Amino acid sequence: MPRKITAYACGFKCGRSCTTKEASIVAHEKNCFKNPKVKACRTCKHWDRDDDDSGETWTFCNVSELLNDVYAIRDCELHELAAEKGNE
Repeated sequence: MPRKITAYACGFKCGRSCTTKEASIVAHEKNCFKNPKVKACRTCKHWDRDDDDSGETWTFCNVSELLNDVYAIRDCELHELAAEKGNE
């Protein structure tokens, strides 16, 4: 007979798998790239993406070329919140 369990998922809807440990998700959310307080590329109005002819997707910063070679930025001093990107 099946049993009911409680699971937790990121409140920022980043796609991280569910877990049964609330503390794991709480810790994750503090550093989640979709958390606006983290000031990461995914919630910034300067972050953009483009698909090339081969179907590959590229992400980049429209403000600083220096940031384009870095996969993940946190606490970016150039960050400006884009609400629609933070809620994807």
